[in-house]
Amino acid sequence: MMGDYSIETCNEMSEILDHIPRELFDKLPKEIVNYFYQNASNDNEFKYNVALPILEQGVSDDTRNIIVFLSRIFWKEELNK
Repeated sequence: MMGDYSIETCNEMSEILDHIPRELFDKLPKEIVNYFYQNASNDNEFKYNVALPILEQGVSDDTRNIIVFLSRIFWKEELNK
């Protein structure tokens, strides 16, 4: 799954990961989480808006695709509740 994602995508994903519920965060493999945090920039301009769903945050296509992938593979049970 891990490709070479842009700094923009890593910034967006690290910001999103900082705001998702703990039970969803804990279901992710550490390698995935670490990849986004390690490849994000300190100059992250993306700010997560808690009032909007993740896919309405104005994120890149790569970030949208990653969220959909994570939802289908790791969060399927949680999202069906």
